[in-house]
Amino acid sequence: DLDVSKLSVVHVAGTKGKGSTCTMVESILRSRGYRTALYTSPHLIDVRERIRIDGEMLSIEDFNKHFWHVHDTLSASENV
Repeated sequence: DLDVSKLSVVHVAGTKGKGSTCTMVESILRSRGYRTALYTSPHLIDVRERIRIDGEMLSIEDFNKHFWHVHDTLSASENV
C-alpha cells in the first residue's frame, strides 16, 4: 500500500489562474528532475488531458484500464 503521508504535494486553490500555475510549477519541478503528476479540470477536448504523469497524457489503454477498475470497484461497493 502507498503511504500517502510521504507524498510531496502542491495544492493550488483560488478562483483564477490555477491551471496555469499548476502547469508552470509542474514544468519547473520536471526540469529539476522530479517525477510529477498533474490533475487539472475541466478538459478542453479529451478527458485524458486532465491527468499527466511526468508531463505526458495517459494513453487511451491506461486511462480505460484505470477508469474501469475504479468504476467496477465502486459498483461492487455496498455503500454506493
